[in-house]
Amino acid sequence: SLPRAFGVTAYMAAARAPVRRAPFDGTIPRGRGLEGNPQGAYAFLVDWKQGNAPKLVSRLLHEGARISIASKEFKLGGKSYGRGTAVIPAMGNGNDIAERIRAAAESAGVSVTPVPSGLSEDGPDLGSGHFRALKARRVAIVVGDSVSSQSFGTVRFLLEKNYEIPFTILPVSRLGTAKLGDFGTLIFPDGSYDSAVPKEVVTKIRDW
Repeated sequence: SLPRAFGVTAYMAAARAPVRRAPFDGTIPRGRGLEGNPQGAYAFLVDWKQGNAPKLVSRLLHEGARISIASKEFKLGGKSYGRGTAVIPAMGNGNDIAERIRAAAESAGVSVTPVPSGLSEDGPDLGSGHFRALKARRVAIVVGDSVSSQSFGTVRFLLEKNYEIPFTILPVSRLGTAKLGDFGTLIFPDGSYDSAVPKEVVTKIRDW
């Protein structure tokens, strides 16, 4: 069940609640793709609260696009944007960036908003020190007898099916010999690592 599998707090009702309900069919609301007219856009903004935003950003990063992430809230074009908003500048991303964004946004089901200026009405301006550049990272997921197969499967499904983020499966027994510098992200699913990972390997991971 969901509460047991993911530790979600749940409560049992003594009787069926008199509310309208329907089985969840797995359909996730989709965004509107590239909104408005992208001609003359200074940048394109992606609200990270959208479930498939990582899918769009990952695709564009692996295509070589320049993207940054906001570390502070800001307001632009009369709309407020939160921390984590992805900013894709028009300059330096090729003349076809709008069409590439349109294709990626429609595929991911994400809304993308073009803005004509980088000057915010409130909060930091686009391109300031409050926007950190992203890089396409190689991802490794640790697997082994000490790793929860359920947790591993959940992570794998999320990256592979939902976000289409490429990754490498790294056995826990190879952590000591693997070139960790080849990876930008290591994912350790739930498991018992105390006896599976020697102290010298723990030191290696911390140094990495």
